[in-house]
Order: sequence, then structure tokens, then C-alpha cells
Amino acid sequence: MRSRIFELLKPVVSDFLMPKKLAVLLPYEDSTLKALQVACKTGVIKAVLIGDKSRIETLLEKYKFKCEIVNETEVSRGVEFVRNNKYEILMKGSLNTDVLLHAILDKEKGLERHSIFSHNALFDIPTHNKLVIVTDAGVNISPDLTRKIAIIENSIIVANVIGIETPKVAVLAAVEKVIFPAMPATQDASLLAQMSTQGRFKNAVVDGPFALDNAISAASANAKGIKSTVAGNADILVLPNIEAGNILYKALTCFARAKAASLVVGANIPLVVPSRTDDSETKFLSILLAAVYSERYEK
Repeated sequence: MRSRIFELLKPVVSDFLMPKKLAVLLPYEDSTLKALQVACKTGVIKAVLIGDKSRIETLLEKYKFKCEIVNETEVSRGVEFVRNNKYEILMKGSLNTDVLLHAILDKEKGLERHSIFSHNALFDIPTHNKLVIVTDAGVNISPDLTRKIAIIENSIIVANVIGIETPKVAVLAAVEKVIFPAMPATQDASLLAQMSTQGRFKNAVVDGPFALDNAISAASANAKGIKSTVAGNADILVLPNIEAGNILYKALTCFARAKAASLVVGANIPLVVPSRTDDSETKFLSILLAAVYSERYEK
């Protein structure tokens, strides 16, 4: 069965006048090359592979497709190449995320930024009635209130880019009421909701705190007497920290068999930063999401 993510993004990428220029750093994983093979054949991207040239050539023979190769294994110089040649998407291959982000943040050789970096995952959950964005499952470890504001703003941009004009943003905690200081995430959620009513977030409605069930289930919200336009109908789930985000991400993919596409935003180009356990379909869908972001986001 086709993913609803693919069905959402396919019409957008089909209208591209030109394929997006995508660079992959150290593309040595089979799942990455399979995703690139499909994306290149569909005309969504034109890829350059940055890494050990002989190793990449050997891998490409297996998949029988051709790509430009840049013989450079030093990550910082690879990022500099992406910057100087104005690539539109950067994808992580066989390296740690922190190594990539460190190179990107280099003031002289790295990429320009418009915000903090944050991870956004778009999920197609078989048992849920619509797609949901989860943030942040991969970058921000224990964000304070100021950083959560930026995380929410980044996620709103992602939602707008995929066609959700006024996303409903649920700020999650363990419970749906403020319990401070025992549960500081509940106070942060309440403050963010107050900011939303004061007009802090454009093109979105932010509310919280919510427990997960009453953010996505109208029946649960009604049972607890929660009155909110976000309750039971959230488009974006904002997690209190990276542990909660990462656990939810993997629970959805491992237990619920959800399809996912993810990207890191905050740089002047979208970053595809897949987990090492992500399969080729997840990486392909992430490339599509990044391509749509690149096309529609007005810097």
C-alpha cells in the first residue's frame, strides 16, 4: 500500500521544473543508495556523492545507476563543497550526526542558518486519520523555553510547506495540567499556549500541556473535559526532550509500523539526517520531503 506521505508529496515534486541538487556525504549504506536510485530515476533530484571515489564506484555498479562523484572524505571540506556549489539539499551518509552538524556550524566553511537546528519527522500512522509531525526526536537534547519556541516555529514552517496552512500544535507532557516544579515540561507547555493566544506564533494554534492520548484522540480529550481546538486533532506533536521524541519515533516505526519522512531544518538548505536503522523507503520519503521544503520555503 502506498504511503500517504508519498501521495501528499508526489504531485508537488511532479511539478518541479528542474530536479533539486542534492549532495550526500559518505554514501556507503545500501539503504541510502537504494533511496537515491529511486529518487534520481523519478527526476526529483540530481545527486552528487561525496566520499571515497573507488568505494562509491564499486557500490554504484551494484545498483546500476550513475552519479557525479567528488573524491573527498573529509566532512568539513565536503560541507564546504556543498556551500560553494550552492547545493539545495544535504544528506547524511555513513557518519555521526554530531560530526555533520559540527561541520555545518563552522563559520567559515559551514552553511548559513536562519534558526536553530531542529528535527521534524512526518508520520503516516496506519491507525490514525491523518499525517502527524513529531519534533524534536534527533537534535535538541533538553530544550529550554526559548529553544522550544524556535522548535515550534521550525515545525510550523514544515507544516506550511506540506500544505497545512494553520497547523494545530500540541505541546506534550505526561499529563494535561500544570504540575510545577515536579513536571517542568507542563509549565513550559502552558506558557507556550499563552504565547499563542497573544499572537506569538504566526499561522498556527499552539496549546498544552497535553498527554499524548488527548492530543490525538477526540474521545480521550472529551472524556477528560478538555476544551481546545487542538485537543484530539493535533497536526504537530512537540516533545519535551530528545528522550521522549526518540522513543516516540521508534515506537511508531517499530510497533505501529508507521511510515516516516524526516529532515533537520534551521540551515539555509534542508538536511536529510536519517537514522542508521532507517530503511530505503524512509530515506526516499525524506528526500521527497526535503525537495518539497527546498521548493516551497521562502528564505
